[in-house]
Amino acid sequence: MATPRNAGVALVGLLVCNLPSVHAQAPEIGGLLPAGGPRGTATQVRIDGKNLAGSKIWVTGAGVSVKSVQVAPSGDTLTANIAVEPGALLGPHEIRITNPKGVSNGSRFWVDVYPNHVIEKPMAEGAEPILLNPMAPVVINSRIAARAGRDRFTITAQAGDVWVFDCFADRIRSRFDPVMELRDEAGVSLRLVQSTWESDPRFRHKFAKAGRYTLIVRDSEYKGGPGHTYRLLTGKLPYVESFSPRGQQSGQSLNLALNGPDLGVRSASVAIPAGAPSGTFWAEVHPEPGEPVLVPLLVCNDTVLNAGSSSAVQPLLALPTSVDGMFTSSSKARFSFKAAAKARILFDLVARRIGSRIDGHIRVVDIAGKELAANDDAAVLSKEARVEFTAPADGEYFVEVRDVEEKTGPDCYYRLKASTVEPDFKVSIATDRLTVAKGATLAVPVTVERIGGFTGPVEVWIDGLPAGLTAAPITVPADKPIELKIVATADAQMLASEVHIRGKAAIGGKTITREAPAWDKYEHRSIDLLLSVEYTYTRPFHIWEQLLLSVTEAPPPKK
Repeated sequence: MATPRNAGVALVGLLVCNLPSVHAQAPEIGGLLPAGGPRGTATQVRIDGKNLAGSKIWVTGAGVSVKSVQVAPSGDTLTANIAVEPGALLGPHEIRITNPKGVSNGSRFWVDVYPNHVIEKPMAEGAEPILLNPMAPVVINSRIAARAGRDRFTITAQAGDVWVFDCFADRIRSRFDPVMELRDEAGVSLRLVQSTWESDPRFRHKFAKAGRYTLIVRDSEYKGGPGHTYRLLTGKLPYVESFSPRGQQSGQSLNLALNGPDLGVRSASVAIPAGAPSGTFWAEVHPEPGEPVLVPLLVCNDTVLNAGSSSAVQPLLALPTSVDGMFTSSSKARFSFKAAAKARILFDLVARRIGSRIDGHIRVVDIAGKELAANDDAAVLSKEARVEFTAPADGEYFVEVRDVEEKTGPDCYYRLKASTVEPDFKVSIATDRLTVAKGATLAVPVTVERIGGFTGPVEVWIDGLPAGLTAAPITVPADKPIELKIVATADAQMLASEVHIRGKAAIGGKTITREAPAWDKYEHRSIDLLLSVEYTYTRPFHIWEQLLLSVTEAPPPKK
């Protein structure tokens, strides 16, 4: 994934005006309430923000559509009727707003299969807690609207009852950094669970005795506001701590081994639809007893080896390949492979990026055990490991992956991606939206990263421009600066369009095309000083599916 922070890249071009001022008057999404809904229903969603007059709502993903929009006279709130078809894609759907003032920031609407309950008004501190129904799971949709605010829920449990609590915040791109605390009738804290590394907290609790218990949901820094929304999935649900393999190629079926306490059925068959794009596909599985659960499957183009929890040396499949494994009895795994002299192989250990709690490490050794390459924390991945290995001679080698903290358990899983380093390139932009005024020119900053010794030219262009806008394709020579200029005529229509910035190059007799994803950085949700020393943690970023371009009114002439 290319980002402007990758080592060895050259940032080329500058915007005519900097992005904060360009977006200053654009519509702004503070938060959605509710930030999702179940399949087969219509959901009334309130969006709080700024400059919302004249809004059009854009939603990504199949099966979700906007039926109506009503904007309050103040322009700071709108209500949208969002319809979710029975076969809608599960998981996140991106939401953005456009109007004559520009394009908003992004948010997410989450589609699942559970009944939803919305807390319309902030819960007053002296109010009675909300009683949760022990008979059926539910998704609570709420917002911590003010500083020091907190939501409280009552659970009437019998001895031996098992409840699951899963708080969605980062998954819906909320500013909320949730803390969940479970207390008994005497006010004694039984569990306190907080998010880490931009993840969301979840836990399972088995009640030792019958009684009334209280669940408290608050922000880690006691903050609140329109953007502090969350979705709390709770009830007597199956608790899947992990599963393997983590995914497969599109169009393939796989049999998942499910790990978790109290699961009656520990396997599930899942099919990934043909044509599913690379990334995350949310699948519904039914681990009896109880309700269905959603699991995030990784869709890739590689063959996948399911290594399970075995500590025995296993051979890698032909490259490119991915290995899905778990550290349950040992915090180390080793895989053998053969390589020709000077062959270059990239090993990428994916763990915290997919919710695992391991701090990964990679090393490559020869047949005698001599270490030839190693990495603990990659420069742009924080607590993730990535290493490039060049074989010194023809022969057999071993790649070893481990958790430096030597943790084991069902939530200590990983995916090891192995691929030969081939000539290639990546194109990226330092923004998640584009705005150009009528009669003006916008110069878009572009980053071209050349990989694997590729030094040739890259042609960059933009697809999807509406009438009245033009942008001449630009050929980017090696190590030369460039600007992709979007020109709007004085009579261009004030509307928004989905656009795509792409690059192509001739490599090895083939034309290779790459697309620049919409990209934005944001402030992290925690002030944990131990975490904030990590450069990538203090500068986290989102990759978005959709890149929107808006044409706005020409600014008044300067006096």
